[in-house]
Amino acid sequence: MLRRLARSEQGSALLLTAGMMVALTGLMGLGLDVGSLYNHRRLLQTAADAGALGGGSEIYRGQTSLVTGSALSATAENGYTHGADGVEVTVNRPPLGGAFAGDPEAVEVLIAQPSPTYFMRMLGWIDVDITARAVAWIGADDTNCIYVLEETAQDTFSYNSSAVLDADCGLRVNSSDGWGTHLTSSAQVSVETASLTGSYVEESSSALNASNGIHTDVWPRSPDPLAYLSPPAHAGCDFVDLELDQPTATLSPGVYCGKLTVKNNTVVTLLPGVYVIRGGAFSTESNAVVNGTGVTFFLTEGGGYDYEPLSFQSSSVLNFTAPTSGPYAGILFYQDPNAGDEDDMHRWESSSEHTIEGALYFPTQIVSFESSTEITGAYMIVVARRMIGDSNSILQMNSDYSSLGGGSPLKRLALVE
Repeated sequence: MLRRLARSEQGSALLLTAGMMVALTGLMGLGLDVGSLYNHRRLLQTAADAGALGGGSEIYRGQTSLVTGSALSATAENGYTHGADGVEVTVNRPPLGGAFAGDPEAVEVLIAQPSPTYFMRMLGWIDVDITARAVAWIGADDTNCIYVLEETAQDTFSYNSSAVLDADCGLRVNSSDGWGTHLTSSAQVSVETASLTGSYVEESSSALNASNGIHTDVWPRSPDPLAYLSPPAHAGCDFVDLELDQPTATLSPGVYCGKLTVKNNTVVTLLPGVYVIRGGAFSTESNAVVNGTGVTFFLTEGGGYDYEPLSFQSSSVLNFTAPTSGPYAGILFYQDPNAGDEDDMHRWESSSEHTIEGALYFPTQIVSFESSTEITGAYMIVVARRMIGDSNSILQMNSDYSSLGGGSPLKRLALVE
């Protein structure tokens, strides 16, 4: 009887099914726990990313004392407040680990919180510590090369009369006015991306083209991306009201007070270094040629010399390259934000042709390209209060920063870890 009972298959399917149900229930419970932990980890990572970007934005603005507070505020806005519900948020500037350890232009945010379990409790795991880490860095090359900083006026970026701008980088316009970006009279502007705080108007066969899209109502406004620059030290005058009116001349770095004028048909070579133009009146006349490699022009006032804007005209030719290293790497023209008036206009005009590699930085003034002027170069940057293109001018703005060891002088905030 016992042998027959052992050989009997009656009830074996039921036992097997019961065993499988227990195993499947365990697997389902484990799957629910793993899914819950994964979701918790994803939410923590989102908060850590937001915290790193919040702290990094303060580094970008130069408000380093606000880095920790902004990072903690951003994580709290994403549901994870330091000290609440077992949440621990740590903010490190510079980061303590990873590829950006010790870099003061980076901030590291770590978040930890216990996550409760369900089925895994049966195995002795009441909760599992979940962690997330993010690093934001302000040293990534900016994808924009044009910043127009005026915040409210119309025509802050204005292109007219068949003027052409062709840029393989982005345009950022801060004006909130619907006419802040205004194109008319067959003007053609082509950029990678147009990011406008307000909107734009195209009139009379003009066109704004952006290969990666035109974005309007973009907030917040962009801060001045070159605000980190510090003026060069200078004193006295090395030259006063200098006029160059001979076939050739060579100039050295120094302080040029009053007017610096390159007269008709003069060819000038500038030695590398910083040229402080105290008075701002740097101008070229008919057929003048000025060549300078590794040069920066700082435009300021003081010492009794009234500020005047730049003027390059009458078929003159500029061949300028900014320094490739040092504090002014990539900076060609640097206007003192406290010098002159907001209506001062720096002009490239009158059929002049130029090769320019560097940033034109006029944070409180206007830059204008007019009257059949043509400009090109390996890279070019414009940061100005307003920017104007007019009367058949042609501006070719490239973004090949390979000559600069540190890349573009314009940086952007990016998540890097």
